[in-house]
Parts: sequence; C-alpha cells; structure tokens
Amino acid sequence: MTTKELIAALAEANVFDEMENDDATIAVCCDNNLMLEIPKDATNWLEVYNPAVQLWKNCSAVKRFCISLAIDEYLGTPLEDREEKPKYRVRLRGFNSSNGHQYLSTDRQDVKTAKFFACAERIDLKQEFTQEELDTIANRNQFKGVGWLQDLIRHAEPVEESND
Repeated sequence: MTTKELIAALAEANVFDEMENDDATIAVCCDNNLMLEIPKDATNWLEVYNPAVQLWKNCSAVKRFCISLAIDEYLGTPLEDREEKPKYRVRLRGFNSSNGHQYLSTDRQDVKTAKFFACAERIDLKQEFTQEELDTIANRNQFKGVGWLQDLIRHAEPVEESND
C-alpha cells in the first residue's frame, strides 16, 4: 500500500487531518484530537505513536477495525514500495494531429503483451509508464532494433503528479 493509498483510506474513514501531517508522519485524528502518528518509515506497530489510547474507545469497533487493517497493510509494505514511482510519457516527436501531440499509447496495463500505437492525450488509454515499464517496452523484440523509438523512450517526459 502506498502512502497515498493509506491517506485515502484514512480520509474515507474520516480520521485523516491533512493539517496535522508533515513529510515524515501521517496523523490519524478523530474530532480534531490526535489518535495516532505513523512515521512514513515505520515497519511495525511499535513505531506508531499513540498519544490518546482513550480516544480509540470513542471510535466504533468497525471504524477501529478498518483503520487497523489499512495501517497493517501499510506497515507490511516494503519502504521502497510505499511511494509511487515516477511516471513518464513518450512523446512521438514529429507526430502531430489536430488533437495535438501524439504519445506512445496502449489500451491495456500489461506492457509485456500490449500492442502500441500513437494517440493524442487521452485518459482512457495507458500513456504513462514507470521507468521499469519503459525498459520492458524498449527490450521487446519488435522494438530492439528501432533506433528512433529507443531514442524517444530514453528521452521520455516526466509526468507532473496531479493533485486529485
């Protein structure tokens, strides 16, 4: 579970207070009272700061269970997998249409078996790739000898993270 996914789960349970967070910890609050502080590098419950044991009793059993499940999953996630990996977009320079620039695109998530094509930016297509996915694409047999595509993949544009 990524940090972003944990924050979304806590927000859904209505116990996440963005104002209480910094870059190193995630605060779990209920009725503006700090219940837990989770260091982003914590790997077990012993590292989670619990200043208000009494407040847990004010939460319903279902809410406590949901919060605990989310935190358990987060604590069990290796540190290197908690933050989302940067994404890149491969602009096919020289390929333009009335819709704008064309990008390397596929309609499925698995880049090992996907068929690729050029298309303007569209949210319903996979057009953003991690570095690992770009390496997989570049090493596919049909692309190994295509120098111009290899060059485009090497110079992929970083995708700005959106604040959804």
